[in-house]
Amino acid sequence: MELYKRTIFSMFRGVIISPLSGILVYLLAQIFLPVTLCAVLGIVVAALLMYMAVFSENIHFELEDNGTFRYYKKGTLENTFELSKCRIGYYRKTEWGIFGNNNIDLKILDAKGEETKIEAGPLGTGQFEDMFEEMEKHTIKNVEVLAATEK
Repeated sequence: MELYKRTIFSMFRGVIISPLSGILVYLLAQIFLPVTLCAVLGIVVAALLMYMAVFSENIHFELEDNGTFRYYKKGTLENTFELSKCRIGYYRKTEWGIFGNNNIDLKILDAKGEETKIEAGPLGTGQFEDMFEEMEKHTIKNVEVLAATEK
């Protein structure tokens, strides 16, 4: 069984950006609001972003040797797929800059024709590509790959 988890860099980036965003909100809000309200607003924004960075993006995937694929979010099983009955693809949008970001949407089309879209960006590009290659070995052929890069 293979296990794929979000990267430490993904979480670290969110932990760094959260307080910086709170400070930015505080500084910008001072133009319009009293200082105490700005401070509260900055703390709330930083806390929400920190929660998202640490808990909301807490995902991992399991791929068993028999082709069973499981998706977990916040430690809870979200979905299970039998890849031998599915088609897979992905859409990747890469943003360059100081805190470059990868938005990767994994698409799974099951035997019933229902498409499931999973945000797999927290895995990082390298780990996602390794997982996708392993998934391809178990799926119906005609894999759809959609990749876009934005600078």
